[in-house]
Amino acid sequence: MKKYLYILIFITSSASLKAELVFEYHPELARIQQLILDSKLIEAKKALNIFERIHPDNLFVPFLKGRALFFQAFLPDQQSAFSDVEKEFSSIIDQIEKGSIRDRHTFICSSELYLMQAFLHMRYGNQFSAAWSGYQAFNRLEGGKERFSSDPLVQFGNGLLLTTVGSLPENYRIFTKLIGMKGSVEKGMRLMSSALRSESIQENSLFRDEFAYMYCLVRYQLLEDSSELLSSFGVSVETSAFMMYMESLQLLQKGQNDKAILLLKKRVSSKEIEPYPYMDFVMGKLLLNKQDPKAAIWFVKFLNESKGPNHRVAAYRYLWWHYAFNNQIEAAENSKLKALNLPANSSSDAQAMADLAQDFPIDLIRARLLFDGGYDKLAWEVLNREGLKAQCLRSLSAKHEFHYRRGRVAFRQNNFLSAKNEFTLAIADCAQEMNFSCANSHLYLAYTFGGLGETNKAEEFYTKTLNCKGFPYYEGLHQKARTGLEELKKKS
Repeated sequence: MKKYLYILIFITSSASLKAELVFEYHPELARIQQLILDSKLIEAKKALNIFERIHPDNLFVPFLKGRALFFQAFLPDQQSAFSDVEKEFSSIIDQIEKGSIRDRHTFICSSELYLMQAFLHMRYGNQFSAAWSGYQAFNRLEGGKERFSSDPLVQFGNGLLLTTVGSLPENYRIFTKLIGMKGSVEKGMRLMSSALRSESIQENSLFRDEFAYMYCLVRYQLLEDSSELLSSFGVSVETSAFMMYMESLQLLQKGQNDKAILLLKKRVSSKEIEPYPYMDFVMGKLLLNKQDPKAAIWFVKFLNESKGPNHRVAAYRYLWWHYAFNNQIEAAENSKLKALNLPANSSSDAQAMADLAQDFPIDLIRARLLFDGGYDKLAWEVLNREGLKAQCLRSLSAKHEFHYRRGRVAFRQNNFLSAKNEFTLAIADCAQEMNFSCANSHLYLAYTFGGLGETNKAEEFYTKTLNCKGFPYYEGLHQKARTGLEELKKKS
């Protein structure tokens, strides 16, 4: 009997001596996190393996491995890249969930990885799996909120989820309604903003940069507001292509195309850094905005080096425009033909296909690109060229685009009355042909009426925007319209 008692004592004491899985900050983890953000994934994984041998029970190790796997699956823009790591990614989430419910990081880290998983599923076309992963993230954040409601890390995560759910287009809202997920852009943005500025996040080397990225992305996408650049939060945007891309989008939204070009010129390439070919596409577009002759070099580089299927139609479409601007007729037609013979695998490709089907005057395209780059004076001069209006009035789509672009230039100059007139002309025949210019004119009429203080009219056109469908990117316009409606409710 004593023998069995000794065995029992040995087993229970051995179990109690087993180290507890914990989330413990360490300076080396901050260094590894920066390696991941800088896309030095091989070096980061080696460092994590060394750190894990010394600290086998630190759950920040699998968490950072999960972040590294996300970039490994995201940067190549290939379904196979995600398939290669999908099982390992799920296994890492399982490890994280072994953490104690007394530790806020168990909820924060698992929810972040579930959100990353949802994004990858969505990116590669699996909407059901994306919804399921999003639901898992929602559950973890709810658990964290119940136990750590005042913690800034938890508040930021919940703010991000509230904002995302609150702005979802109607075709994505069915699942969230079924499981009782409710969102609010206004409340979510408020939570994210206050949490991000808290001392505990500003001094947190593992979360500050990614949280700042997500905050800036949401403001850029939903509010069209880039007044706070990513770098203003202390993020090193010059060493990370991922962060550099975000800040270049912000600069472009502010009409600072030349600054965006200067930023991208600082991008470092080496064999230690995971390639991100899409940045070549972005550089080509920035140069094309100002009709720089070097734009073609970057699109060709992207087409040669990207192994993914996305954005190829868009790249050839831009090459078509570039060669047309320079009177290289044969090269322009060859690029157009190549684009038409490719499948549209992304929203940008679908929009490119729509552009390929249009017969726009070359100066209308030129003005569009100049506007994209923030060269408003030059864009306005092109739009006022003799004969351009008459050319555009020959087709509905060209007419819509002509007045829409004039309205956008006037709006950005805060000339709301002129903008209202142009957008009103742009939507006059939208019932006959709905397209991006028509729908965005509805949205910008809402913005314009808001600027003029006519809130009832603003609400009317936000609502009308939600009825505009059947063209590339309409989901994004619906997100902005829902955000606008919520902003109006907040002010009333």
